[in-house]
Amino acid sequence: MSQCIIQLVKAEKASVADTKAAGTILHMEWALGFVKSESPAGINLPNFEDICQNIGSKSLGFGNVNNANPTEEPLPFIQEHEVPFLRKLRERAFEVTVACHELLGHGSGQLHGTETWSSIFGSNANAIEECRADGVALILLTCKPILQIFGYTEESEPSADDLTYAGWLYFAYGTVKGVSTWDPATRGQFALLNCMVKAVPSFLQLKVTGDDLVIVMDRTKIISHALPAIENLMRHIQVYKSTANATAGVACFSEFSEVDETFADYRDIIVRKEPARIQYIQPNTFLESGHVRLQEYPATREGLTQSWVERRV
Repeated sequence: MSQCIIQLVKAEKASVADTKAAGTILHMEWALGFVKSESPAGINLPNFEDICQNIGSKSLGFGNVNNANPTEEPLPFIQEHEVPFLRKLRERAFEVTVACHELLGHGSGQLHGTETWSSIFGSNANAIEECRADGVALILLTCKPILQIFGYTEESEPSADDLTYAGWLYFAYGTVKGVSTWDPATRGQFALLNCMVKAVPSFLQLKVTGDDLVIVMDRTKIISHALPAIENLMRHIQVYKSTANATAGVACFSEFSEVDETFADYRDIIVRKEPARIQYIQPNTFLESGHVRLQEYPATREGLTQSWVERRV
């Protein structure tokens, strides 16, 4: 299926070459800041569906946001022996994930017809689209030619297989943490996690011990068991999007994105165990006597507050 997605993207590019620009991704090592409470690690622009659908889009990845994780940040829900492994590889795995998510996730899957994705799928559009983009990223994390573009092979350190496992494990970790909140992105991630749990219980288990929750993932079953389940869900969502079949598409997505009593119980544990959110301290620029001055702030609550006071928005 990974090879199929690559071929489908090539075919789509050829079929709309006269009207739609080929998708590209630009990796920026340093993003100055965002006028919002959170800083995205990647983004697909512009946010106008008709332009993206008919003309094309540009994907951006922000290196300094991806690398902003504190070195000793707690990683709850991860088995103790896997914490060093995930700490070592999470930024590298997430870089590949973001690139695949933005460029080949959001950047593919044209909606045929004159209407837009949101006008057809309404309030479910964003959640389903985020699910589709994340699903494409998970699939392509298993694709050796994709990983080789980023320098990961069977002979590299870390190896391509390690990068694949780190990417899937970090996705599961982020999704479990996301259960404490609920927005289109976390709902889409939850649908994929639930798909894995339902389709392949032996691959992914969420084990409760006392007041703790632990993610147990069998890396030997990613290709053989988990990948086909995700591919099947993505195939259905892709067809429903391309054919503008909102009724079937929403029903398919809702089957996996609705939270049952088991996950509701998990949420209570997650909220109690989740570490404090990372606060991104962003700099400001000031124009003084024709010169631009960069003002940075200490990584403290006071620094965060002062940065927003001086941003004057």
